[in-house]
Order: sequence, then C-alpha cells, then structure tokens
Amino acid sequence: SSSTIGPGSFRTGSGYKGRMRKDQIAALLGSNTGIEEKVAQQAVTSLLDILTQAMANGMPVSFRGFGTFTVRVRQPRRVRDHYKNRTRWIGEARVPHFKPSKSLRLKIEGRE
Repeated sequence: SSSTIGPGSFRTGSGYKGRMRKDQIAALLGSNTGIEEKVAQQAVTSLLDILTQAMANGMPVSFRGFGTFTVRVRQPRRVRDHYKNRTRWIGEARVPHFKPSKSLRLKIEGRE
C-alpha cells in the first residue's frame, strides 16, 4: 500500500520550501514496506552511495519507468567577468544529468 504524497504531506522546516528530504523518503519506505525506519534510512543511504559511486565512475544508472542518471561533459568556454572587466576561460566540467522516462513525464504532466 503506497501513501499519497503531495503538497502539505510533510512538515517543512525553514529553508526546505516543500522539498522531500532523504529522511522523509526513508520514513515512507519504512511505512510502505513494514521495515523499521532505521533500516529504511540505511537502505536509502546505501542506494544513494551506489548511485553516486557509479556516476563518479562514468556509468549511467537507469530505473525503468523512472529515468536515467548520467554524467555529461560540459566543454570549456569563455565567460565575461564583469567585476574585473575581462574575459576568462572556465575549464571542462563533468556534471550530473537526469532524463525522465516517458511514463514519468506523462505522470507529471497529469496525462497518465
């Protein structure tokens, strides 16, 4: 049995502005599966560690029906520094990227 999640589902501390936090995900995981909240917190932390390590090694991570996490390479580029009145170069950067699945996009748009 899954819980309905929406605006107002969680208390929002200062600075969170309605975001779902890791501890709230662990609490929902515990209540939806019947496992202890502490074990659920360890599971969520472990999952995030695995995702982080895989992406740090350049591996894409896919969840069917949810989406794919990848690492993209941002090319070096020239930018304008308005404070020092000069242009400078920013080097190549590796940045995380998420591409939602079609079913997730449709659900968010309210068409599923």
